[in-house]
Amino acid sequence: MSRIYIFTGEIKSGKTTRLGKWIENNPDADGILAPVIGGKRYLARIRTNEQKLLEYTGNDRNIELTTICDYKFINSVFDWGKDELYNAFIQKPGWLIIDEIGPLELRGEALEPMVSKILGENIKGINIVLVVRKVLVEKVIEHYNLHINGFKFFII
Repeated sequence: MSRIYIFTGEIKSGKTTRLGKWIENNPDADGILAPVIGGKRYLARIRTNEQKLLEYTGNDRNIELTTICDYKFINSVFDWGKDELYNAFIQKPGWLIIDEIGPLELRGEALEPMVSKILGENIKGINIVLVVRKVLVEKVIEHYNLHINGFKFFII
């Protein structure tokens, strides 16, 4: 049976770090993590350990960016993350990690529409872990219709 787990905590409370440690003991996990390394946000594919700098602090006006609050994120890295997330999904890992579902995904950006596509497909045999900051849990459940689409989901 497939299940969706919502892994939650406060902003900057160490959700990704704790999940990374859990992944070390679960080799059948794959997907995308969003660690902060050296004070900057990255996207990382779990199975391959490939990382891409997501957060942009330069001045090049030719780079397409998504801005939220004081953060600027590189759109091409989100595109890479969506591709890697789907590649992980089609390999049917025991655990598919999606770090994180935040305000950008809720407005259709960042890892969207890939998250919606994955949740709309047959996820039989895959446990999905959605990393969500505590303040957004109810919005994420509503946005993805987790309470009415027959998903078994657990908040951890």
